[in-house]
Amino acid sequence: MPGIIPLFVLVLIFLNLRQSKSFSNKSQREIYLAAVIIWGTIFWAITETLSLFSRLDFSTLFIAWAFFLVTFLVIFSGNFNKKSFSFSISISGLTITEKALLAGTVFICLITLVIALKAPPNTWDSMTYHMSRVEHWIQNKSLLHYPTTIGRQLYNPPFAEMLILNFQILSKSDILANFVQWLMMVSSLLAVSLLAKLFQANRFGQLLASFFAVTISVGILQSTSTQNDYVASFFLSAFVYFLYKSITEPKTNKIFCGLSLGLAWLTKATTYIFSVPFLVWFLYRLICGKKLKEILTLIIIVFLALIINFGHFARNYSVVGSIFGSEKHLKMHSLENKS
Repeated sequence: MPGIIPLFVLVLIFLNLRQSKSFSNKSQREIYLAAVIIWGTIFWAITETLSLFSRLDFSTLFIAWAFFLVTFLVIFSGNFNKKSFSFSISISGLTITEKALLAGTVFICLITLVIALKAPPNTWDSMTYHMSRVEHWIQNKSLLHYPTTIGRQLYNPPFAEMLILNFQILSKSDILANFVQWLMMVSSLLAVSLLAKLFQANRFGQLLASFFAVTISVGILQSTSTQNDYVASFFLSAFVYFLYKSITEPKTNKIFCGLSLGLAWLTKATTYIFSVPFLVWFLYRLICGKKLKEILTLIIIVFLALIINFGHFARNYSVVGSIFGSEKHLKMHSLENKS
């Protein structure tokens, strides 16, 4: 069905990155992180662009995603070789403990996947906030703010719901609404394992880090809902990973830092707070290393993040006079004032 076209696009982005020279010496996990960041950026670009023309409808979204599908398919076919689909995944060398950790992680992921696909969105936040704003956007064919007494539907960062919006319109149902969080949970587990690897954790340590992350009770609940915490967690984790690698490996593509930071900010406001220490640390490392010219890199990272959030900030400012918004400011936009 059309609803899974974005997933095919993600697969093609991953396969194309595997074939590119810049990722030839990168691990499969790092390539996947980069692929999801590019994929998320495409979601943002499509949604914001079509919203400007009030064309968030099935036909226009289908054409947009079909365009990216064909584009990446043509690029992939042009660079196709025998290694394009080759994967070297083996568990024969794992210890019994490592196999147990991996099996437990996979088991939880599979169980939560079934729940995410089978159960409709039903949490309090889903009904009053996440899915409500999605339905308004579908009705209005735009992300523009609308009259409501529930202010968080308007001023809270909207990226997780943008993902749901695309899947909902293309599938013409909410069957994939919970899938967004589940996919980002799995992606976060890979990001966590890579972060553990950065801090010199061995294979057991990386598996243990992922297992610890997947067994967090609130995380299990979140992975089968339309919350936005796992979406924010993934992009924040990816930001930290690529930021750290840009210090240890200067040739790391720093665009991924800016894009992942921007998507994290566009998902949940708490990421503003969590990301600041890492930006300060990055600046400190540059100053201590007397790499003052690299400060331009930090400026570019923040600039990219702000560009991604510009549309949401503009919508908030145009209505409530603040880029972040608040319940106090939204009184002027309530239903009572529209009567």
